[in-house]
Amino acid sequence: MGQGETQPEFTREERARIIRQVADRQGGDRISQREVGLILGCSGGTWSQIASGKYPGKADKYLARADQWLRDRSARRLPAEAPFVETSIAIQMMGACTRAWQLGRIGLVIARAGAGKTMALEEFARRRGDSAVFLRVGELINTKRGLLAELARQLGLGVSASATTDEIGQAVRRQFAAYLGGKGSRYCVLVDEATRIKGGPMNLLRDFSDDPACRVAVVLAGTWELDALIHKTSWIPGGTDQVRSRLAAVYAMRPSDLVSQPDCEAVARAVLETCGHKATLSKAALAYLGKLAQGDGALRAIENRILAARDAAEAVGARPAYTLDELDYAAGMLGIRSDRVHARLPFETADNKCLSA
Repeated sequence: MGQGETQPEFTREERARIIRQVADRQGGDRISQREVGLILGCSGGTWSQIASGKYPGKADKYLARADQWLRDRSARRLPAEAPFVETSIAIQMMGACTRAWQLGRIGLVIARAGAGKTMALEEFARRRGDSAVFLRVGELINTKRGLLAELARQLGLGVSASATTDEIGQAVRRQFAAYLGGKGSRYCVLVDEATRIKGGPMNLLRDFSDDPACRVAVVLAGTWELDALIHKTSWIPGGTDQVRSRLAAVYAMRPSDLVSQPDCEAVARAVLETCGHKATLSKAALAYLGKLAQGDGALRAIENRILAARDAAEAVGARPAYTLDELDYAAGMLGIRSDRVHARLPFETADNKCLSA
């Protein structure tokens, strides 16, 4: 917030609630009074006066920033919609993230679409807590200002619409530096779909990594197209040599690599649990799901097929058993040709009779 920011009137109860929640967050995350001041755009002493009720001026603008910061931090802790499964691939991806974070360098995660990159990065961010920022590159954050604004939001910094790009950048840098100086630990910025990032934002991330006051670790994740971009001099102004020379941790899935059957079965079990199905699938059904994923290396294909079978059963008022026939029949809901000819619906109704096609 800055020039033009709204300053809502807070009731006594609302003020007490915000101050109490900031104190709880400070205690839980070991955030100093000085760090709170940096976040809210005031000194640590000013916030101490506000918290104790001794601030002589109007404190609503700082309370509004604190309230927004609390909401942003809470939103970052929302659970993932799909279950995370610690597959052998995910372990290697998170290992690359851990090494980049420990060294304060640039890491690279390259895998085929649907192999679990996003979920591995999100899980790494969840485990790191407030020392990791997860970014999914899109049009809204593919400019320097857009990137900085998203970093500021995730760091819990209030940013006004009138703030300049330099002002936002300095606020973000101060927060990175304060965290490193105060906790002796660095931030890790995880960049998903990094093939879409432009040269300007990429160089900005590299600057945060190079800055001795910040030492931010950066992990770039994408498909094999990302590997090609890393070797393409026209991707980043000044060339990509500076990025490649800073690579300290790499996980690169080869096009010929297949996901393992144990990983496929672990993903299937996790998705079935979210559907309320606790029975073990037949060997034939598990082999069928494994074949789906191994066909293009996409563990996502397993989740899509199980959920499609659930939805197909629900459409006819049946309870799915996720048999081989049911899983194959559900291919049609995904625009995929079934392997078998289904003369009748494979789902059974409550009275155990097959429905006609």
